[in-house]
Amino acid sequence: VKRGQVLAVFSDELVQADVAMARAAVNEAEAVLAEAVANANRARELSPKGVISAQQAQQAYTAERTAQARLESAKAAEQAQRLRLKFTQVVAPDAGLICGSESPSGAADKGAPTVATGSGTVMTGRARPCHHQ
Repeated sequence: VKRGQVLAVFSDELVQADVAMARAAVNEAEAVLAEAVANANRARELSPKGVISAQQAQQAYTAERTAQARLESAKAAEQAQRLRLKFTQVVAPDAGLICGSESPSGAADKGAPTVATGSGTVMTGRARPCHHQ
């Protein structure tokens, strides 16, 4: 195998859906932030003139900071989902030949990841490259 070669691909449909939902949450948070910034800017203009109360101005400023924090949280959640998506592929860490697997006793329990080879052999655990000397 070559370094970085994809050895196995696991179903990623659910993770793809989670990434899409996280992206939508970022889009929504960006829209909410844009509105909150506009409201806070209006409050900055109107408050010194006495057109709005100090309490109303403070609410606009708090909404702006809250919207910024929610956007940062949504971006972090999206990044976490994208990271999960990377784990749906097993790639070769190094170049070499795969000649065995390390599999603890009972690793083929229900729910344990398995990889089927072209010869029909099912491997569980972590494949390791052969080291020729």
